[in-house]
Amino acid sequence: MNEKKLDGILDKKEFAEVLAKDLEQAVERDYGLPVKAEPRSVMKTNGVEMQGITMHFEGSRVAPNIYVEDAFNRYQEGTPIEEIADNLSRFAYQAFRESPELPDLTIEEAREKISLTLVNTEMNREMLKKTPHFEILSGELSAVPRFYLSNEASFLVSYEACSMLGITGDEALKMGQDNINAQHFEAKPLRQVLAETMGLDEEMMDLMGPSDVPEMIVLTTEDKLQGAKALLSKEALSEVYDQVGGDFVVLPSSIHEVLCLPIRDDMDAETLKNMVREVNGTQVAPNERLSDNVFKFDGSKLTLVGDSLQMDAPKIKAPKFDDSKFKFER
Repeated sequence: MNEKKLDGILDKKEFAEVLAKDLEQAVERDYGLPVKAEPRSVMKTNGVEMQGITMHFEGSRVAPNIYVEDAFNRYQEGTPIEEIADNLSRFAYQAFRESPELPDLTIEEAREKISLTLVNTEMNREMLKKTPHFEILSGELSAVPRFYLSNEASFLVSYEACSMLGITGDEALKMGQDNINAQHFEAKPLRQVLAETMGLDEEMMDLMGPSDVPEMIVLTTEDKLQGAKALLSKEALSEVYDQVGGDFVVLPSSIHEVLCLPIRDDMDAETLKNMVREVNGTQVAPNERLSDNVFKFDGSKLTLVGDSLQMDAPKIKAPKFDDSKFKFER
């Protein structure tokens, strides 16, 4: 273990540097695997910077990244760094063993594995300068392509990555939209989602009393990851439209899911926006926030809601949901 004497309390960056050295020794001692642990800052969605440690295992292209936030909190509570490293070494080894192998970056692989995700445009201006994208909802959100190694592991398809793949940015967006169009999304009543999460059947839910929002629909992916991209699927939006029986508002819960609520006469746009802002500020991690605004779907188009539940006129040409829109010109 690292025997360096430390004076005072380390900040997060210093902690990561010391932890990285101890991790190298712990992994090699416990699992016989030579590894280089590299402390690095990682820029996440919405400009959130996180301190991580990338584990470069000898002879492998797989390099799991460990974020140190929880470990740093334990250190501040008094847990020795050596003990933290021992615990994390098991996690690093498991991540190495279970990580998907990097595929050959070919056009064929790209067609199968590139999908689109949604990010907040304003909060990701710097990232969008380097990444193919198109804007929706009057520029509130942007769709970007990601290359999925597995359901949990993916990387952003930047212009540099497009060059490595031998495709244009527009081709990456087209591939991503094609896969969105082919993907199945889940649209379930909130009551059902709660029952499944809590392991309750409908009878037991009924014993808890009536739901305050029985008609709210949770729209997401089957694996509950990056589910907000369902807003790019006309089929998914139409399914919700049929379920609620007409126009509905969309509350952007996070990048992983959105909540859909049929429009009622007693609804107030500002109240809905305040609700979204409150949840974003207290319940959603900064790098998982999507928008503080509210959207509306009328059966044919998705639009940003203004001061009332009337739809704002788009400030830009919003993408249509038919295939022809995504036949980009080089």
